[in-house]
Amino acid sequence: MQCQSASVCGRSLGVRSGHQAPEGSNLRLDDTCLAYHRSPIGIWESPPRRFSGLDWLHPLLTRSAHCAGDHFMWDRVEELRYLTGELLDNNVIPVKALRSYIGKAQSFASLLHTWRPFVAMLWGALYAEDKSSQAPLNCRWLAQFKVPLLWIQAFLDETSGNLIRTFTVEQHFNKGEPVVICVDASPFGMGAWLAINGVAAEYFVDSVTDLDCSILGVENSGSQGQQAFEALALLVAMRTWLPRFRDRRITVTGRSDNIAALYMVAKMQPKSATLGIIARGLALDLAHASYAPDFVQHVPGLANDVADILSRQLQPGKTFELPAILSRAKEISVSQRDLSWWRAKPAG
Repeated sequence: MQCQSASVCGRSLGVRSGHQAPEGSNLRLDDTCLAYHRSPIGIWESPPRRFSGLDWLHPLLTRSAHCAGDHFMWDRVEELRYLTGELLDNNVIPVKALRSYIGKAQSFASLLHTWRPFVAMLWGALYAEDKSSQAPLNCRWLAQFKVPLLWIQAFLDETSGNLIRTFTVEQHFNKGEPVVICVDASPFGMGAWLAINGVAAEYFVDSVTDLDCSILGVENSGSQGQQAFEALALLVAMRTWLPRFRDRRITVTGRSDNIAALYMVAKMQPKSATLGIIARGLALDLAHASYAPDFVQHVPGLANDVADILSRQLQPGKTFELPAILSRAKEISVSQRDLSWWRAKPAG
């Protein structure tokens, strides 16, 4: 396959000025994408001089006939980490410093999709009119920015060394092997299975523990906490399988009455404090992925009730029969959920 139009999102892809684009590369750059055409295999470290206004982040952009990648260099990661701490240490922040900081965070957010809601919160707070705040002239109170700043700090604390993202031509145009995760939960447990190219590959069944209920602030009795357990099943599934597919597009599916709620959790728009706990943990996991997961109610050729059947395997008095679609799939064990597993602390 020839790389005719591999596009990489990112206003942040400007780097050191003073270099010319490689011969044979046709470039265009706007606020949303950098596209290069018929590029030979190699590494392009710097775009043309006219892009030098975007030169703070200067990631290393690698490209080949089949993929593109960007490496956010560790010194820029450390610089943003330091600036975040500086802002959080001051109760009053100059507007000029905020504009500079948010611009740098925006560079990261152009390619790190889980950052975008929090950078948007920063911009919104910066330009929100609040005549009653009584902040010093040309300054803002830390309280207006603390939540998104703490989030960015949490993302950076999960990072060591360079931040690397890879975008393949097949994945960008949704032409690779489909990766689908089906999840569900019941009052008796959680179930999920993984399908690759339409074939069931792995599945797991897990119970909801007393620690889960304590952290989420719900009771595991009857239908109470059902929505929380469904979201927890998604978090467990993503933490189990995402490391193998962090550069691939992943589709998540489930029952029609819960898929919308799972989508809102993944988009950092939870409808309750309980779902917010799971959303924060999921955001930290998805920060390492090249693509945000897609959520659909049904994937043609896959049975949506399989995950529900798995979630009821531990139901007392019920005879369990493994669905035929999983007869050749591998049953796996998931990580034990102790306190260290819960990467995002409960709110409050």
